Amino acid sequence: MSLEKPYPEVLEGVYAGKGGYMVALTPGRELQDRVAAQMEREGFAVIRATIG
Repeated sequence: MSLEKPYPEVLEGVYAGKGGYMVALTPGRELQDRVAAQMEREGFAVIRATIG
């Protein structure tokens, strides 16, 4: 296994381990929608979820 390209059989042409998830907890639906919309405008994929 190469340290430079750890999963070549799964992600051909893509280097794994160079990113992650960001969690943005907000105290309300309106703010959550505003934060998510801004993240989408900046090119990030967004998953909206409610806890509880």
